[in-house]
Amino acid sequence: MPVNNKAFCAHRFVLGLILGVLFCLISTATLAWSAVGHKLVADLAADLLTPGARAQSDELLKGKTLNEVSAWPDKIRSYRPETAPYHYVHIPLWAKSYVPERDSTRGKSVVTAIEEFHTVLSDRSRSFLERMEALQFLIHFVGDLHQPLHVADRETAGGNSILVTINGRPMSLHKAWDKMLRPDLSQEETRQMLDTLRAFRDKSDISPWQGGTPADWAWETFQDAGNAFQLPPEKILGDVYIQTFQPIIERNLVKAGVRLAWLLNTALK
Repeated sequence: MPVNNKAFCAHRFVLGLILGVLFCLISTATLAWSAVGHKLVADLAADLLTPGARAQSDELLKGKTLNEVSAWPDKIRSYRPETAPYHYVHIPLWAKSYVPERDSTRGKSVVTAIEEFHTVLSDRSRSFLERMEALQFLIHFVGDLHQPLHVADRETAGGNSILVTINGRPMSLHKAWDKMLRPDLSQEETRQMLDTLRAFRDKSDISPWQGGTPADWAWETFQDAGNAFQLPPEKILGDVYIQTFQPIIERNLVKAGVRLAWLLNTALK
């Protein structure tokens, strides 16, 4: 996907002006998903659950919180390999639209997963175990759908085949986006980050995010993916790269939380 450098710089400048103050309290070493990111999405969603949805989710999770089960789908991939394609969708960087047949893996993707498990969770005739698993999958996959490298570029497997360096450590570009939100954040740092995300959400008009389809959301997230592949010299991801994408990542975490809550509230009426 060709990128106009002037447009990119202007886009970055505007993002910085709008969101820079809000996110200045977050370390530039913290970015993206990992288990911490999924827990933040879960906590943001839990804030917005209706009393009825909260009671049903408590019952299905046997008293556990959305936060506590948010990383479960990653933990089972080794012995549930059929779930692997549910974590991503590969929209080519040159694409003008999302095409399910082209962008899925044998008909499976994070888009189809969210659709499928929302249907299962909504169906009271399904077994307790089916609905419990559907709830846990939804919590995780809505987060995955809002990570730009989970929706882009089959050619590099979402950046998995691109080697970069961040904080002196070599890793794939995809892993860098997944892991730049440090897993070793202290409890206090995580709480401060959650408070900052809540402040952003509470100052935002979230109504446009409470609707649409997973396909719509995937295409929206994809819009953020192209510039992520415009790497600095020698593919070293320094402060400029991280600060450029920090506002996008934080916004997407909040959007994921809002949309997860909306899905759960509709499924658990």
